[in-house]
Amino acid sequence: MQLLLLAASALVALALTLFVRRVSLRTGAMTPQVRKRDVHAVPIPRSGGVAIWASVTVMLLAVWVAAPELLVFPGLPDGFLPGILAGLLVLLAAGLWDDVRGLAPWLQIVALGVAGFTLVLSGVEIPFLRIPYAEDLTLGSFASGLFVVLWVAAIGKAYDLADGVDGLAGSLCFVAALTLAVLSLRFDLTGPATLAFVAAGVSLGFLVLNWYPAKIHMGTTGAFTLSFLLAATAVASGGKVATTLLVLGLPVFDAIGVVLRRLRAGAPVFQADQRHFHHRLLQLGCSPAQVALISAGIALMAGALALATQTAEQKGIALVALIIFLGLVTGGTYWLAGRRSRTMGG
Repeated sequence: MQLLLLAASALVALALTLFVRRVSLRTGAMTPQVRKRDVHAVPIPRSGGVAIWASVTVMLLAVWVAAPELLVFPGLPDGFLPGILAGLLVLLAAGLWDDVRGLAPWLQIVALGVAGFTLVLSGVEIPFLRIPYAEDLTLGSFASGLFVVLWVAAIGKAYDLADGVDGLAGSLCFVAALTLAVLSLRFDLTGPATLAFVAAGVSLGFLVLNWYPAKIHMGTTGAFTLSFLLAATAVASGGKVATTLLVLGLPVFDAIGVVLRRLRAGAPVFQADQRHFHHRLLQLGCSPAQVALISAGIALMAGALALATQTAEQKGIALVALIIFLGLVTGGTYWLAGRRSRTMGG
């Protein structure tokens, strides 16, 4: 049944993406010019997020009506799914505004926070956080709500920043969602597994047209939609923070590294540039397709770690190991790209 859900989500996403792309080309609804931080040479429709949002919404509503037993979330209030749908509406509005007219980065974070707050309003609470080699951190109602809001905002912005190369963001989401789906099934968490399989299927269907050379981009709308679904899956799984950080390790670590490098250079934190991991790989001569495959390979490795570890202590060790590995890889590519640039300049 879950594989059928994955296939159906992929087909719906592919059909809607084809439709949205055709409408965008006919109406001229695309970015009028290539921005400095873009890696493509000609304008491409950035309306793919509409198809992603519509696909996710259609699939969740269809499952809710046809097979409600697949959207059961033990320990969560009945309003959890309506909370997700409300959050998706918030992100559709914010994402479209950014894709069409541009939205200040801090307003994007506010929108992500509001979407996270819809989950809080639905009655979601995370009673505690499991910390490796320490006692569980108990959260009160206020702390729990604040954590959910910050969690959604952080994952959303990190994932949005990863959308810089054809097929990259979709590949990362597919791997992360599939990993979360398998983990959810392992613990008989049907509802979270359904959310994850929908995210994986929609990512896969969209990738058909987003793989290099991309015919359409997901834009902020798509990045926010998929990241929100992944963040909600983690919340529905009982706040599996370490597991989610493992499977989303690359975009999260890259976002943190970029912010630190901007601060070190005295540049504005939210100023777009080409300091990301994928930019460094491109500067080293990798093609966009190779960048996406390398990044997906790292995500697969992280997903394997998440599946292989059982206890909080094991996941803590795996997370530290992943951070060290990503530090070496990103630091190495940063140094090599700088050396290549100096050599070519000299």
